[in-house]
Amino acid sequence: MSAAIAAFGAVSPLGRGESALGVAAVGEPATVASFASPELAAAGLARPFAAEIDGSSTGVDRAAAILASALADVASELDARRPGWRALRIGLAVGTSSGAMRRVEGIAGSLRAGASIADETAVAVLYASPLHEALREALPGLPFAAFSLVLGACASSTVAVGLGMRWLEAGTCDLVLAGGFDGQSVLVSAGFEALHATTGAAPPRPFHPDRDGLALGEGAAILALVPAAVGERAVIGFGATCDAFHVTAPDRRGEGLARAAEEALRDGAVSGRDVDLVSAHGTATSFNDAAEALAVARVCTGDAPDVHAYKSQIGHTLGAAGALELLAAHSALDHQLVPASGSAAASSVLRVAERSFGRPLRTSLKLSAAFGGANAALVLGEAPARAARPSRPVYVGQARFVPLDAPLPELNEIKLGRFDALTRGTVAAVQALAAAGSSVGGDDAGLIVGHTLASFETNVSYAERILERGVRAAEPRRFPYTSPNACAGEAAIAFGIRGPVFAVGGGWNGGLEALVIACTLVAYGDAETVTVVAVDAPGEAWSRLGAPVSLSPGAVVVQVTARGDGGGDASRRVSLADTCFDVGQNGKMTRPGHHALLPLLDPTAASASLLLESRCRSGAIARVRLDPV
Repeated sequence: MSAAIAAFGAVSPLGRGESALGVAAVGEPATVASFASPELAAAGLARPFAAEIDGSSTGVDRAAAILASALADVASELDARRPGWRALRIGLAVGTSSGAMRRVEGIAGSLRAGASIADETAVAVLYASPLHEALREALPGLPFAAFSLVLGACASSTVAVGLGMRWLEAGTCDLVLAGGFDGQSVLVSAGFEALHATTGAAPPRPFHPDRDGLALGEGAAILALVPAAVGERAVIGFGATCDAFHVTAPDRRGEGLARAAEEALRDGAVSGRDVDLVSAHGTATSFNDAAEALAVARVCTGDAPDVHAYKSQIGHTLGAAGALELLAAHSALDHQLVPASGSAAASSVLRVAERSFGRPLRTSLKLSAAFGGANAALVLGEAPARAARPSRPVYVGQARFVPLDAPLPELNEIKLGRFDALTRGTVAAVQALAAAGSSVGGDDAGLIVGHTLASFETNVSYAERILERGVRAAEPRRFPYTSPNACAGEAAIAFGIRGPVFAVGGGWNGGLEALVIACTLVAYGDAETVTVVAVDAPGEAWSRLGAPVSLSPGAVVVQVTARGDGGGDASRRVSLADTCFDVGQNGKMTRPGHHALLPLLDPTAASASLLLESRCRSGAIARVRLDPV
C-alpha cells in the first residue's frame, strides 16, 4: 500500500521542520552545517569533524532530546491538520544505529571506578531507552497498535518506513509514525576514525573525485504515514536486502543495493527508467560511493538521474539518515527542483548539482546501506491505482535452543577471534538450523535478530579501553561489533542470506518482536523464508551492573515461511503476530528476550494452539499465536 506523508517532525544541524531538510531554492547553493565539534576536538580525535544540533548536549540524554523534539513537532502538525488523530490506531516504527551509546561511556566510567549503579540507570543502557524517554516527554500515555525499534545500523529509518507501509497495508494501523534518530557521541566518532572512514577536510564530499571519508551528524525525523489516494505523492515502494559480503564494507559491485532498489521499484509498480532523482546514501567514503554509482547505473536504465548527496550538508546522521533524506527528496518533488549538494564537481562519480535547479520530477529513489551489509530502498512517486494486496498465510517451524558456545561453521580463524558472544551465538543458531536440513540462504531468504541487551557487553569493553587509553586507542576490530546489526550481518555472510537482514529490539521483548517482524515480511512477500534468532549475551558487564533483570545467555532459532504443505519444519500456522505499546499495561515483566520463545521447544506444543507473549514494564508488548497445521 502506498503511504502518504501527512505530517512530519525533523531536527538536524540545519534547524527544525522544513529548515532541517536543507533543500535550497532554485539558483541557490546547498546550505551546509558547521562541522566543528569542540567535544570531539577536546576528546583528542585527529579528525574531530561532526555537524551537531545547537543545544543537543543539554539534558539527560542527547539522543532522547533530539527524538522528543521530532515527535513533538509531528504531533503538533497532526493536531493542526488532523484533529482527533490520537484516537486512531497508531503504529510507531523507529530506527536507530547507536541508541543509548552516549550513556555507555558514563556507565563504563562508573564500572571502572567501582561505583554502585541504580537499577534504573543500568536499564537505561538499552538501545530502546532513548525512545521510551522521548515518548514519555513528547507523547505521554499515547498507546500504539504496532511498535518496533529497528536496529539496522545506518539503514534503520529506511527500514522503519518500510515496516510502516506494511502495517498500513495489513490494516493494523490507520496512521504510522515512522522514522529514526541518533545523537553524536565520542565513542561512535572514535570508532569511525579507527576504521579510517572519516574525512580530514570537512565538509564531506560524497561522489567528489577527491572524497576522503565521512563526517558524522545527528538528527531525528518522524513521518506520519497514512494510506494514500490514487495519484497522491506518496512512498509507493520498499525493498530490503543484504550484501552478505563484509560486516563494514559494501559489496564493491553494488549488487545488494541494486537488488533493494529493484525490489522497491517493483513494489511501487514503476520502472528504473522513470527515476528522476536519486536520494543517495553517499557517505563520501571511497568504496561506498563507487559501489553506489554502479548500483544506480544498473537500476536507473533511462537517462542518468540527478542525485542529491544530503550527507554533504549535515553529515551522516546514522539511524536518522534515511528518514531525513527521504523528507528532503519529498520536498524536492513538491518544489519540482533538483536540490543542490555541497560536494558538486564536474567529474563527480554521480551527477550532483552545485546549485538547485528546476525540472519536472515525478519519481525519486531513496537508497540506504549499513554495517552488516544491510540495504534498503524506498520509492517516492504518484500512488498507483491497484487493489489491496492480501497477506499470505505464514508458518513457523520447529524451534531450537542454542548455547552461545555451540559449534560454529568453518570460518576464518581471524574472523572467529573477532566475534563477540552475541555474534557467536547468532551464527551458531543459524548453523543449528542449517545442520538440521533447513535452507537458510539465498536472495529470497531473510534474517531478523531480536535481542534485549544488544551489544551492551561489547560496548562496555570498547568504552573502557578508550577511557583507559584515550580515543586513539579505539579498536577497529571491536568497533563494528558495537552495532546491534553486526551479529545479523556476520550470520548472513556465513550462510549467504541476501534478503532482508536486520535486528530489532524495542524493549525486553526484542526476541519475540523479531518473530513478529519476520511474520510481517513473509506475509507481504518481502521474503519467502526468514530465519529468526532471539539471542541474549549478558556477561561480566551486566553482572557488574547488578543484573537488574534476570536474563540468561542463549539463543532460540526458528524459521518463518510461506510454505504450508507440512513439509520440512512448517508445523504451526500463525494466527496472530503483533507488537504494541501501552503504558497503561506496564505492569509485571514477562518472558524477556529469548525466554519468550522457549515454549516453542515443547514437542507437544505443535498439537495445540500456543500463545507466546512478552511484556516490558515500559509498556512494550509482543504476541504470537500459533495453531497446529
